[in-house]
Amino acid sequence: MTQRILRLGAGAVVACALVATPAQAASTVNVRVEGAKRELLDKNVSVNGAKLRRSGGTCPGNSALAALNRATKGRWAGTYSSQYQDFLVSTIMGEKPANPYFWAFWVNGKLASKGACGVRVRKGDDVLFLVDNFTLKSPTPPLALHVPARATAGKAFTVVVVADKPNGSRVRVANALVTGAGVRVHTNGNGVARIVVSKAGRLRLRAEKAGYVRTALEPVNVIAGQTSHP
Repeated sequence: MTQRILRLGAGAVVACALVATPAQAASTVNVRVEGAKRELLDKNVSVNGAKLRRSGGTCPGNSALAALNRATKGRWAGTYSSQYQDFLVSTIMGEKPANPYFWAFWVNGKLASKGACGVRVRKGDDVLFLVDNFTLKSPTPPLALHVPARATAGKAFTVVVVADKPNGSRVRVANALVTGAGVRVHTNGNGVARIVVSKAGRLRLRAEKAGYVRTALEPVNVIAGQTSHP
């Protein structure tokens, strides 16, 4: 199978063959949908053994497509391909990429090599649907932003921006833009940015760079610094 077909499969749904058992326990996974210009969805959902039936096909209840279906409340569309025995996902939450763009998906930072119906998800998995371009020599890499859970107002903390590769490995990304309320900084040559915020509160940061898929919003709990007394 060529790379083009593999990438097509990443935006498709394997229709049958895999059957989930109704007694299977529910698992919580994160589903994020990145449109061409903005994030459409970032939601935790539970998947279980209840099969997904759509347009003449059946999909396991613990598949990536079933997770998308639950997260979007059924707001996706696709056509069934008898050649590939897949549903080719064409629209998610009203966004329908025009050729040569298409919906691809990654799981846990790795490009899926099967359709969304053929990939089983497990508790804690991260499923990312994104708009990619067939004409590119390689898939568009998603960025990930590593932030501390907590920081102190007035004191510097660091964040790291990395890019996922199709095989699941990661590399640090230089000159990525990190933004948030009162924050606008670029990463250095090692993919690290230094940030100082003056006020306590919940800070949400995102990273982006041309040629990459932007990150999710990552929260940092900024606590007030101690006040010194004479």
